[in-house]
Order: sequence, then C-alpha cells, then structure tokens
Amino acid sequence: STGFLSLPNEVRNMVYKLHSVQKAPIWPVPAGFPLGSRLIPGLYTRALLLANKAVHREASSIFHGLNCFDFIGLSSDKLVSFLVQIGAQNAGYIRHLIIDFPDFNFLPSGLVTFKDHTIIIFANIQSRCVNLTTLTTTESSTYEMELDLNGPEDDDAVTDALELVDTSFRAIPSLREINIQSSKRGPDEHYRQ
Repeated sequence: STGFLSLPNEVRNMVYKLHSVQKAPIWPVPAGFPLGSRLIPGLYTRALLLANKAVHREASSIFHGLNCFDFIGLSSDKLVSFLVQIGAQNAGYIRHLIIDFPDFNFLPSGLVTFKDHTIIIFANIQSRCVNLTTLTTTESSTYEMELDLNGPEDDDAVTDALELVDTSFRAIPSLREINIQSSKRGPDEHYRQ
C-alpha cells in the first residue's frame, strides 16, 4: 500500500493548496477569544497541519505563505501571540497581512509619534515576517486615521504623521506592495493624496 507521503511532491503540494489556501483573508483567532458572530474563513485548514510532522513541515509554507492574515480589530498582543505561537519559521513564510492603520500621538510640542501598540506591531512584523511582500490597511481603519488627522490644526503635524507611516512601512525590507484602502467619505481629500 502506498501512503500520502509516497506521492510526488508536486501532487502533495497541489493537495495542500486545495485544502489550505483560502480566497478570503484568514482571521487568526487567539485561544479563548470570544468569536461572536464573525465568520472565520479557513479556520478548519489548520487540521491538515496537525496530521503528522512530515505533513506539517511540508504544508506550513503553503498555508502561511499563500494565505492572507487579517488582524483588523485585534490588539498588538493578539498579533504578537499569533506570531509567537506559529513560530519563527512559519511567521517567516507569511507574505500578506491586513492591519489597522497606525495610531498616532500628537504631542503638544508638535512632535508626532506612534502609539505604543503601533510600535509593537511594526517591530514584530519587521522582525518576524521576514518575507512579507504585501501590507494592507482597511478602509474603516484608514477612515478613523483621516478623522484623527483632521483634528490637528497644524498641517506640519499631519505631514509628519504620514511621513512616519511611510518610513515605517518602507523599513520592512521585503515589502513590495502597500495597500492603503481609503474611503470616499473621508474628511479631507488632500490627506489621501
């Protein structure tokens, strides 16, 4: 009798892709997180990774590398927990993440900094997702950022904030594509440009 692992690599990889690669982004649900009514595409796909060590080793690069992971609405702790849980090698396979648009502190001195959770997110993405090629922010988180940017009276603060985001995104060496989804209902058109 021949087992699954005796099939050619190309055939096994096709099976892994058919079973593991999702059309919709995967929302990584941390253990103990209340699911509510949110649909979680691809939740079942992790079962394949648990079949045995050989299958896990072969399928992990496909599962983590060809799926998009959606961290919208999850705290920096949840993102870090997920990356630690899957391990350095699997985190290194990740190529596409969706995150909330970075949050800013507009200090009275005019200085603009990231909020602590944003710093944690960028540091972990940069150090753990070493093959990340695409980073996306969603329309809703970008809209919230546009509202924040509409608050400061000083246009220099807004420019500084956007330059900080640009610099931080571009500090991820493997990143090739940055998608900032923007709403047509935003408060000020010139910020989107």
